[in-house]
Formats: sequence, structure tokens, C-alpha cells
Amino acid sequence: MAKRQVSLYIDDAAIELMVSKGREALKWSTVALEPGMVKGGVIQDQVGVAAKIRELWQAEKLGGNKKVVVGVSGTNCLYQLITLPEL
Repeated sequence: MAKRQVSLYIDDAAIELMVSKGREALKWSTVALEPGMVKGGVIQDQVGVAAKIRELWQAEKLGGNKKVVVGVSGTNCLYQLITLPEL
């Protein structure tokens, strides 16, 4: 049985959130970012971006999801598993 997965994608203009189960998208939401919060895949305003993520999280009523896949736009790509404090 497929597990529910929460994914975030952050680029210079918006943060996109998708909740999926297997290959099926259950929810999809987007929140726009003000110009300059993220530039070239680098988060310039960490507090502002965290507030936008929190806003999106609360709007979708995601509660205590512990694992999230996050993508940030940019020219280079790598992956690493990290543990973040609760927002």
C-alpha cells in the first residue's frame, strides 16, 4: 500500500505543495513569494519563506507530517536527508 507523501518545491516566484499517495495527487497548492525572497535558487529571506511555508501548511491542514520532500530551484543539484525543527 502506498504511503502519503508531502512535497514542497521552492523557486524564485512561489512555493508549491503537493500531497500524494502513490501516483495519485491528493492536494496541490501554491503560494506566491514577494520578489527578492528567493534569488537564483538561494533563499534570501529565511524568516519570510518560513512564514509562507507555515501559511501553506496551515491552509492545507497538514498537521504533524514529519517527512517532507523539498526541492529548491537552482543550477546545481544534490540531495541530503536533514531533520528540521518544528515550524
